[in-house]
Amino acid sequence: MAFEIKDNVVISYTPEENETTVVIPEGVTEIGEAAFRGKANIEHVVLPSTLKKIGDYAFRWTFHMKEFIMPDSVEELGRGCVCNCGVERVYVSKKVKVIPPFCFDGNMNCRELILPEGLEEIYPSGIGGSRGLRMLHVPDSVKYLHRRAFTGSDSM
Repeated sequence: MAFEIKDNVVISYTPEENETTVVIPEGVTEIGEAAFRGKANIEHVVLPSTLKKIGDYAFRWTFHMKEFIMPDSVEELGRGCVCNCGVERVYVSKKVKVIPPFCFDGNMNCRELILPEGLEEIYPSGIGGSRGLRMLHVPDSVKYLHRRAFTGSDSM
């Protein structure tokens, strides 16, 4: 696997042929915009305990990714950071306060989305298009639940 890392930020990633698991090195604090976009063969991603931010559309179109487990060091999520993926399960870091627009949008296979107590705001389409979700607990800490936050998640 080949990472382009600058100032502890993953800028891009080029997978080895048939590589399905990605281990992002410790010390990385941010995954940059679209760094893994379209890497369709990725099934599993291991995120470092040093990670603080996941950039806009960082994992968009990683169609075969099974689950996305954030370490509790992550504080900030970008627009569409895990959208249009194949994820079935997502665990959101306890430090995340805001689910931005399109953050988990279009994850048709997602059955389980675990939101932390302490989450304060969910933007429009933040969890939209997740038709596979069967149940979602919105924490009591959420102060702002924007209209259309769940657009297209009609199975709930």
